[in-house]
Amino acid sequence: MDYIYICNTGSDSISKVCLKDFKEKTIDIYKEHERVGPHGICGWKSYVLVANNYNDTMSVLDIIEDKEMCNYYIGVHCNDLKVFKDHAYIVCGESNTLVIFDLINGKIIREIPCGNMPHSIDICLDTGMAVVANMESDDISIIDCVKNEGLKTIKLYGSYPTKAVFSKDGERVLTCESNIGMDCNGKVNIASVKSGRSIATIETGKSPVDICIEWSKSMAFVSNFLDGTVSVLDLDILEEVDRIYLGGMPRGILKHKRCLYVGDNYNNILNRYDIYKGNKNVITIGKEPNGMTLI
Repeated sequence: MDYIYICNTGSDSISKVCLKDFKEKTIDIYKEHERVGPHGICGWKSYVLVANNYNDTMSVLDIIEDKEMCNYYIGVHCNDLKVFKDHAYIVCGESNTLVIFDLINGKIIREIPCGNMPHSIDICLDTGMAVVANMESDDISIIDCVKNEGLKTIKLYGSYPTKAVFSKDGERVLTCESNIGMDCNGKVNIASVKSGRSIATIETGKSPVDICIEWSKSMAFVSNFLDGTVSVLDLDILEEVDRIYLGGMPRGILKHKRCLYVGDNYNNILNRYDIYKGNKNVITIGKEPNGMTLI
């Protein structure tokens, strides 16, 4: 993993950041007379796939040539996507659907209903299960990617879930309950896939929107969009054990080796924070950085 790819929703571009020298290269996916709005991103073979908010498409980028190879119309307001067995699973926020796209044959093969305004998706490759965070219905959808059918809906305690990810074994789901617009902190909800119920919550900062997990140390890092911080969670004792102030509006978050990489949606920068030394470096990237992936 030598690069971070970042969706710059406001400038219709992808930032390719080299982790060795912490320098950025811009990959433009701008369309003449049309906004694109890249929002969600993931890797597939020697490509990067991008879910585009504004023109309802999925872009396919060649990471060797650093350019867009093609794009496909998917559905209204594509928010996020993941890959399972050469199929892209793309959540469409305005049609409330999960669209399944055959990457080999270049066509949509199925649509599965979700909750209201699905915002993110994660897939456990070991179990073949997907989880979708539905912002407006305050729940998560569990989907079987082997049979391509919906299994269950898990109701959450908080409001406006933004990101849901599986535990390493696929038995639990950790969801950012952002509570956006409310005068209270957000929480990370931990739910059992088997029982379909929430089993614990951990309070974070204001409006948690993204989460990355270091399972070897049972730690999670959560970006809090409205107070400029990152919550550090101990998943063994189910508590927030630290809060790192970065400023701005932290959005996408990833951990690689000793550093956190956090996009600032307000200042249009990427933070690199050394969790052992407690210092940070920043570089300027595109406007409104959102989804991020390591490749």
